[in-house]
Amino acid sequence: MPKSSKKMGKTGRLILGQKINAEHKTDGFFGLVVQGKQRIGKSSYTQQSLAEACGKWEKMYVKSSAREKYF
Repeated sequence: MPKSSKKMGKTGRLILGQKINAEHKTDGFFGLVVQGKQRIGKSSYTQQSLAEACGKWEKMYVKSSAREKYF
């Protein structure tokens, strides 16, 4: 079995992204520790999962005069 298929769910999406979305819908929480040897893609997998769960940051950020005043 290829490495990447272990991380994919039934729908071809990353399992961590699915878990984040499921917990978010129910206002849930879960802890996560990603461990492994150096240079095997731990950070990349986590970033890809967050991008899948949250979408693109450009779409989420809405410019408004009120928001710019405080940030």
